[in-house]
Amino acid sequence: MADDDDTAVIDTRDTAKLLDRIQSVSRQKFELRQQLKEAQAKVADYETKLADLPRLEKELAKITAERDTLSADAASWATEREIIGAGITDPEGIEAAQWAWSRLAEDKRPESMGEWLKGEPDTLPKVLQPFLPKPAEADPAPAGRRPPPDPSAGVRRTSPAPADAPRLHGGAAPSDYASSRAAIWEAMGIPAPKLPGGDR
Repeated sequence: MADDDDTAVIDTRDTAKLLDRIQSVSRQKFELRQQLKEAQAKVADYETKLADLPRLEKELAKITAERDTLSADAASWATEREIIGAGITDPEGIEAAQWAWSRLAEDKRPESMGEWLKGEPDTLPKVLQPFLPKPAEADPAPAGRRPPPDPSAGVRRTSPAPADAPRLHGGAAPSDYASSRAAIWEAMGIPAPKLPGGDR
């Protein structure tokens, strides 16, 4: 029997190893469950996002189209600003300038349209000639000031009276006027009128 008692004794070292192994497997199983839960949550999140993908793609396409439109508008406005800055303000002139610019070979274009339009007018296409600003004429009066009006404007010019013509100032009496009337008319070069009642 002694032999049976010897075999029934379990080695405590083996038991400790076995317990360590069980605890290790339990720990791994718990960690794997946690990882599985996290992975399932991520999968559910990805599935939600994946279901929302067509809507997001439409929004992205819409935003991209709006951005492209705004970029084109900004480029167009910058071009128009250059044209207007060169003095072409007529809408048809702006279109003509854009058309003429587009016809230039890209390797022969100046750096900017404004620089090109401000160059020599004779070198620009003839389609632009009617829209180019005319050279400024010299203004005789400074800006904002008018010359004073001529005080004698509208006055009839006559030749000065001869020095020996009688004058009626300085308190001359009407009789003095009557005596020199013929000489006055003659000095003015007008025939003396016949007055009713004779010469007074």
